[in-house]
Amino acid sequence: MEDPLLQRLFDAGFTTLYNAAIETLVDGMGRERQQYSGDGAHVMLTLRRLMGDAALCRRFLYTYSDGLTPSGYFLDCYPAIDRLRRISYMQIGLSVWGPLIDHSVGFVGDCHKYAIETGDFDTVRDIYPRLKVFVDFLLREANDDLFPVEGCDYCVWLDHEAYEQQRHRLASMNCYIYGMLRMHWLPLMCALGKEAEVAPYEVFADRLRERLIERFWDPERQMFFDNLPWIEEEKTRKVSDRTLAMAILYDLCPKGDSAVCGEYLAHSPDLKLSYPCNAVWRQWALGKLGYVDVILQDLRDRWATMDSVRFNHTYQEFWTVPTDSTAEFSHVPQAPLLAVTDVLVGIEPTVPGYRDFSLCPQLGNIGALHTVITTAAGPGDFTAESDGTGSYQICIRFGAGRTGRLKTFGRNTVRGLKKIKQDDTYAWYLLKEGSNFSLQYVTAKVADERIST
Repeated sequence: MEDPLLQRLFDAGFTTLYNAAIETLVDGMGRERQQYSGDGAHVMLTLRRLMGDAALCRRFLYTYSDGLTPSGYFLDCYPAIDRLRRISYMQIGLSVWGPLIDHSVGFVGDCHKYAIETGDFDTVRDIYPRLKVFVDFLLREANDDLFPVEGCDYCVWLDHEAYEQQRHRLASMNCYIYGMLRMHWLPLMCALGKEAEVAPYEVFADRLRERLIERFWDPERQMFFDNLPWIEEEKTRKVSDRTLAMAILYDLCPKGDSAVCGEYLAHSPDLKLSYPCNAVWRQWALGKLGYVDVILQDLRDRWATMDSVRFNHTYQEFWTVPTDSTAEFSHVPQAPLLAVTDVLVGIEPTVPGYRDFSLCPQLGNIGALHTVITTAAGPGDFTAESDGTGSYQICIRFGAGRTGRLKTFGRNTVRGLKKIKQDDTYAWYLLKEGSNFSLQYVTAKVADERIST
């Protein structure tokens, strides 16, 4: 890579990855040394996509699923003695920290993504009965409404920094559950031959979507707001990056109109930002809408200037971390490395185990990029070189017996590949081993005065 700032940032990501993935996948070796789902589980994505290692991921799924409680949820970090202690502490008011239910939501997605990326459905089939116990717990607790975030015997956390009040987490939590159901649970049920059992979960998902739009969608501004039900009391509208990101990723905006949410997510100074481990949600949503330049600016300005990157060659726990504090200088944020796999290269499996895959490269002003994506089907080499005029010469190499498709935004121009089909948003091209092609990348930007709060 010709950008030394970004090269140092990505190198620090690998140091962080090595520190977090020794014999167990943990959120940092310097403090709890515990195995978390939710924000701590993004490490499995980079481990599989850049290191080609599924063994630690499989161990994570089996051991974490052992933490299912009689109530029906998973302990948010397991095995972990401190969570067992905090359950009793929370009951008598000695701690606000109890089991984080949102991590159980994330764990369902962890299992589905593992199966899709590795092709190993047998492991997930073993765990499936426990996942079903948890999803049924969500249905009971929601009780024909949104899943509650207050007055419970457990915690809804989601993030350290993105919410001013506990009730502001209500929209995000239910967006998260909706996305888990639609993107992971229902497809997983079908993949495991449980199609006859999906009806109550489809009804639950549809009901959540209706409630979310009723209570948090502002039709005048075409935006979701975390505190819309209490706006008369609080006066000022507030929204987190997590809520807007999930609304975009899970197509929650009515009539599919996510343009205003995307512009606010990209540029509003009033947006409530998550801490580093959860920054990946905003990044994924920006990538979906083509805001790669915003992502690269964030990597250069906010990530590459971290003290931990400059002095310790790792990713720190919070945006600001004092030395000699309890916060970790090598935690487990994965957004920069996932920017490479999920946005700059844009690789996705279209058949379990990456035997068939798609690429949707968004290179912005990266200049040059060479990376190896190592999947369950073997490594793939991706090289992109800019000609300085907005075009990139790209070469893709991957193993025999695999099929690839290039997917680009409709406004982009591709030379050197045969177009297969096109719709209003994307065009598809056939990739062969050793494909060389030129990509003229056009970033779509949407400006709208409705983003004002």
